[in-house]
Amino acid sequence: DNLKYGTPGENLKDRWDHGKGNVGSRHGMSKLTEKNVQEIRASYRPWKVTLRMLGDKYGVTPDCIKQIVNGRAWTHL
Repeated sequence: DNLKYGTPGENLKDRWDHGKGNVGSRHGMSKLTEKNVQEIRASYRPWKVTLRMLGDKYGVTPDCIKQIVNGRAWTHL
């Protein structure tokens, strides 16, 4: 009853509408969890807790941390 034919675009939109997209920790290549990202954003202080320090702690690159704290990555949070 709930199944219907749709274009690939419609199927993708439906997946996002129902919260089933491959974002965040659901993505197969993700090294971080939503909790990690929230901790990173809360603890980043340029003069005390650097991008490199956070990258080392969470096993990702400083550029990845930079993308997170600037809101360009993990935008769904």
